[in-house]
Amino acid sequence: MRNLTIERRKKFSGSAVPVKFYIEDAENEELRIDDTPCRKLGELKNGETKTFSIGTDSAKLFAIHDKLSKEYCNDFYQLPTSSEDIRLSGEARVNPGIGNTFIFDGVTPAELTPKKKRGRVIGWVILVISILVGTLVGRLAGDKIGGLLFPGAEDGEPKTFACEGMQITLTDAFSESEFEGYTVCYDSKDAAVFVLKEPFSLLDGLENYTLEQYGQLVLNANGMSDFELQTYEGLTYFEYEATGSDNNEYYYISTLHKAGDAFWLIQFSVRADDAEELIPSVLQWAKSVSFTL
Repeated sequence: MRNLTIERRKKFSGSAVPVKFYIEDAENEELRIDDTPCRKLGELKNGETKTFSIGTDSAKLFAIHDKLSKEYCNDFYQLPTSSEDIRLSGEARVNPGIGNTFIFDGVTPAELTPKKKRGRVIGWVILVISILVGTLVGRLAGDKIGGLLFPGAEDGEPKTFACEGMQITLTDAFSESEFEGYTVCYDSKDAAVFVLKEPFSLLDGLENYTLEQYGQLVLNANGMSDFELQTYEGLTYFEYEATGSDNNEYYYISTLHKAGDAFWLIQFSVRADDAEELIPSVLQWAKSVSFTL
């Protein structure tokens, strides 16, 4: 036996998501990565260093963030046949087109396999979600962002809006507007609704993902793996708050939907001070979402 020490350098990207390490082991298979039977060694949080006892034979060491993205979001180190102890280091990085992944120091990333090439598509999708959620935290920080205002309480008569097969009933206080990166946006003086459509055509087999699997991908991509998907009266959603540059708190509830041709991420945002008053309306709006496709 020999000791394998792995250091995960502290880095902001992917900081909230632990990195899981698996070693090639045909006799004690727990998970298959890139058609390689593996067993789990352990996990490393941001800035942690751990030592594991391993055999002396040559074996692949994989670093992944989660089982759902393991085929396209991984890095591996080829451990040589030796009785000498090994020390490795690396860090989580944002790879545009794959997502957050752990990269071992001194290893040139291998050429993408066909699986990883297909995986890059959904990697781009998740990366877009990550950027957009981060954009909301940063850009909805002022009193006015592209005409989006948040004073007072919402009122108005019900009004149904439609876009690319999605329908949602808000009020006539809302109007349709554009927000870069989103399919459509609806804004009023009290709240904003950001709608993102992710067609199944972006990736072969995406239509087979469950709503929960898709939701977990969104959370993992945004360093929110400690957050839990919640359900309420048929809604699947997650919620969070963020402090803006104006020192105001903003409340977000992000609902997830699966239609006949796409996944949809619909985010509702209000000032945190207004959240208690507006949450019943937000939930009513979210439950009104329907699809014609």
